[in-house]
Amino acid sequence: MRNTSLAFQTEQFTDALWRLFRVKQSLIAVLPEDLASIKGRLGDIQFESGSRRGSDYSSFYRVGIHLSQQGDPVTMSDLCGASSIPPSTATRIVDWLVENGHAERFSDPEDRRIVRVKLTEKGQELYRAIDDFISQRVELILHQFAEKEREELIRLLRKLVEAIDRIA
Repeated sequence: MRNTSLAFQTEQFTDALWRLFRVKQSLIAVLPEDLASIKGRLGDIQFESGSRRGSDYSSFYRVGIHLSQQGDPVTMSDLCGASSIPPSTATRIVDWLVENGHAERFSDPEDRRIVRVKLTEKGQELYRAIDDFISQRVELILHQFAEKEREELIRLLRKLVEAIDRIA
């Protein structure tokens, strides 16, 4: 008889989550050389995420993806809102992007107190490379599942995210 108690399921679910976190480390270990170099330089930035400090690559990725999808320069407040990160973290990320030639800052022509940001062509290339790498890795993972299993996995992951959002 299978043990389907909530305690057993909780233990199994927690174990699966920890395994997923370890997968993240293995994905980072196989970064192409150009992305690994950038990851190494990113380690010098101290991002803030709530009360903890440390390198937060997901914030870096969210900022860049938002910027890469914009045609015109965006305000820092719009960037923070769209990326769901605090202004201090956005400022550090943008500082790094600007210092490394991946982004430019602009004064707003109507209000010089407002700072706008836009990726340079080099920045666009960086985020295309990151996005391509992630897409390739996800495709390799999803290829291990039948189409119906992929559909069910995606449905369940969305349901999981919604449940987490409700209790967070």
